[in-house]
Amino acid sequence: MVSSSVDDVGLMHGFYRDWMGRQEGIFDELQSSVASPNSDDDEGDADARLSELVERATAHYIEYYHAKSRVAQDNVFLVFSPTWLTPLERSFLWITGFKPGLVFQITYTNPV
Repeated sequence: MVSSSVDDVGLMHGFYRDWMGRQEGIFDELQSSVASPNSDDDEGDADARLSELVERATAHYIEYYHAKSRVAQDNVFLVFSPTWLTPLERSFLWITGFKPGLVFQITYTNPV
């Protein structure tokens, strides 16, 4: 299981790096579509384009959570303290209220 977990972490690092690159591209497209809609397109085409971009963004996040779910099946602690995040991103997990030590409290009070 340790070997599988190490493989998952390595794969998740690469996946996350690629995922962030694609996310930036989708975000840039969304920003440019909202900031400067083409005057040649009619309003219906612009709305359809925005809808398509929003669907792509949503599918993109779903892909990330599916990948996290696969990693969690082998090692749930990686989901609570993701090693593929930068130290700054991990600190945001703490700032926003999630503390990995909470997992131990939950497991202690609800033994399996």
